[in-house]
Order: sequence, then structure tokens, then C-alpha cells
Amino acid sequence: MKKSHLIIVLLAAVLFSVYALGLTSFTTFISVSSIRGGSAFAPQSANTASASGGDVAASDFGSAYPAASPISSSTGSGTSAASGTQQGSQTAAKPSDNEGTAAKDEKTPAKTADDKSKAAPDKKSAAQHQTYPVIIPDKELINGIQPVDINQFDPDPSNWTTQQIVDYYKFGMAMEDNADVMTDQSFELTGKLEGKASVLNGPVQLAMKLAAQPYNALPGGYWAIEPSDLKSADAHREGDYIVINLYPLDQTDGPNGDEHEGTVGHVVNVVQGIDGFIGYVEENFSVLNAKYDEDSVVLKYTNAYAKDVKINTKTGKMESGTWGYDVDIYLDHCSMAGIEFDNFHTSMRWKCWYPVTD
Repeated sequence: MKKSHLIIVLLAAVLFSVYALGLTSFTTFISVSSIRGGSAFAPQSANTASASGGDVAASDFGSAYPAASPISSSTGSGTSAASGTQQGSQTAAKPSDNEGTAAKDEKTPAKTADDKSKAAPDKKSAAQHQTYPVIIPDKELINGIQPVDINQFDPDPSNWTTQQIVDYYKFGMAMEDNADVMTDQSFELTGKLEGKASVLNGPVQLAMKLAAQPYNALPGGYWAIEPSDLKSADAHREGDYIVINLYPLDQTDGPNGDEHEGTVGHVVNVVQGIDGFIGYVEENFSVLNAKYDEDSVVLKYTNAYAKDVKINTKTGKMESGTWGYDVDIYLDHCSMAGIEFDNFHTSMRWKCWYPVTD
């Protein structure tokens, strides 16, 4: 063979070897890229090739795509294009899992919106509960009474607890209380005097009528009311008003009662001592000239109430109401208008209302 032909053959062999080696490297590159589930022309590898200014080096390839674990074919060890392709196909399915996740993520806002739609009634309900203005007092309330936000209570006052009713009653009374309030009152003799005392029925009734004058205060020591003072309590709504009824427990006093003490004293008032009561009557009818043994005096208060007490929910102020009780008066011995009595007993009914009416 000619040297020139030999050179041609050798050159051809070399070219074929280079070609074969290049094809094998390219096939391996494609296979490994498929195994990693990526693309041979991913931006990262493209950037790496560009940065190197030439072909992708093995080290560059390794950094761009971390080394894969060896793939074993079903027939034995080693790497095959077929198994690589199959694995690549299986791996290529993984993006669909990611798409599934994305779909789930895409569904998440819908679920969130659904949750919001479900939560909306609660928010609407809460808004509906904000029925009443929140009252900020423009003054310091008596005896440390605190403002009450009835939006925190059941929307239906008929479902309020006794404590809630009492709290709002105290708040409404305190909001209205001031130096100028005037409450009207009346007395009624319900236990007619009999026997020789019957001559006093007319004068006593007249004295009570004269004593029934407006006074400068609201009823009761309301700031001290506790649920334990009450037989019962109820509330209901009438337009812009909460209407409250309180029924205190009966109370028995001796001669030195305190007008704002006790169950009835807290809600309505009681006689400020029998001296005060008799003195109050005698101011208007001095002919009674009552004398009695203080130690024998007993006053029993029954049927007490605070009824139809209206509190304006826009202002928080009590605007009207009626209060009252029956009282039985017992004295072992007394004299009135010069007439002596033993085991004296009579009863009267006291009532007051706010505001004063003509």
C-alpha cells in the first residue's frame, strides 16, 4: 500500500475514532441529562458553557447537574441507553406530579375563598350583633360604676343573665344621675286604722298626700345592687330602649334603717329610720304628735319593684321608670294625737316615678 494511501487510511481511522468517541460522549450526555429529568439545554448549563467560553467540561456538567446514582438494568449491572431512556421517561413524569401540586395550590385559593364564604355569615352575624352604640361617658360615674357595652351580650335582652341586667341597669342609672334630677312620689294608706284609731285615718291620709312631693334624687342605692338582692329580673327591647324590671327580696328593718341599705334599699329606698319617717309626716301634719318606743318598731318591706325602667341605647341613660313597695309598720306601744295604742299595726304603699309628671 502506498504511503499516501496508508496515511489516508490512518487518517480515516483517526477521524472515525474521533467521530465514534464524540458520538459516545454525546449519547452519554443526553442519557444522563434525561436521567436527571432536566434538559441538555437548560439555562444553567447554557450559562456554564457561555462562561467557560467553549464546550461544557465534565466538571462544569457535574456542577450543573449533580451526579446521578448508577442505573441498573433488569438484566444486570451497567448503564444502557434503553434503561436510561426508560428512567428518563419515568423521571419525566415527575413534572406532572409537580403540576398536580401546582393544581392543588391553584385550588387552595378557591378553598380559601370558600372558607371565607363560610366565615362570612359569622362576620355578618357579628356585624348584626353590633346593634347598639358604644357609650363613652362624658363624666365620672358614681361609685366607680363602669361603662357597659351591651354588644357583648346576647342580642336578645330577654336572654341576658341577671348579672348583665343588673350591670346595665346600674350603668343607665348612673348615666342619668346628676344634681338636678327630680323624682316624684306618692303614699297610700293601705292598712286602715280601726277601733279608736279610726279617727286618724283622715288626718294620716292627708299628711301622706301633703308629704308626696318631688325629691331631688334617683330611687335606691342602685350602685350597690347585686344579683343576690333580687327575687327575679328581666329585660326586653322596645325600639331604641332596653326595658328592665327588678324585683328585690323582702326586707325587715328596725327603727334605724338606712335608706340605701338592704335589698329593697338598693333598688327602691327604705325609710331613713322611723324618726325620719314620722318626722317627715309631721312636717306636714304636726297634729299627729306621734310618740312611740323606738325599740319596738318593726318595718317590713314587701312587693318591692323597679318596673318599666327604660334605658336609651343611643345615650346609655335611664329615661323613665317606676319604683315602689308595700311596708307594714308595727309598734308595741305608741300615741298619736294624744290617743294611746298598744300593738299598733298599719300598712302603706309607697311609689315613685321618674321623670316628674304634672
